[in-house]
Amino acid sequence: MKTKTTLLMLVIAAVLLSYGCREDTAVVVSRHAEDGQRAAEGSVMNSYQYSELGGYNLRMASYRRLDCTECFEFTYIFDVDTYDLPEYITGFEARVTTEHGVVVKTEFIELGEAVEEVDLGCINMCGDGICQEVVCLGSECPCPEDEITCPEDCPQR
Repeated sequence: MKTKTTLLMLVIAAVLLSYGCREDTAVVVSRHAEDGQRAAEGSVMNSYQYSELGGYNLRMASYRRLDCTECFEFTYIFDVDTYDLPEYITGFEARVTTEHGVVVKTEFIELGEAVEEVDLGCINMCGDGICQEVVCLGSECPCPEDEITCPEDCPQR
């Protein structure tokens, strides 16, 4: 009897310790959603954004059940190698919808500073009498102008 009680206490202690060692930021997926999770993760890893833009540090941010029993939306976040990208893109959020373990929709959202907040290093030529509507994007190019940003050069139409 004493041996059974001791064995039971050891099992309970092991279970409690295993839950205590779980990382706080980990998203635990129910067994019912595991097929969808595998398909979603594979979809992200095989995407252009992840495989061709040097994606790394893939992590699941969340998941939720949709209207049907086997339908889920998984949200992943990952960083990218910004070497070939505009400086304001640092990563992507991927929202993957699965039905019965099959990916039916994948949507990517750029992460980083908003374009308006990035200093593109352009030359302000407002006031030169020429409306610079279409410009190049290099550091030696003029800043884009319109009737709001440079009303002197670009009158309202």
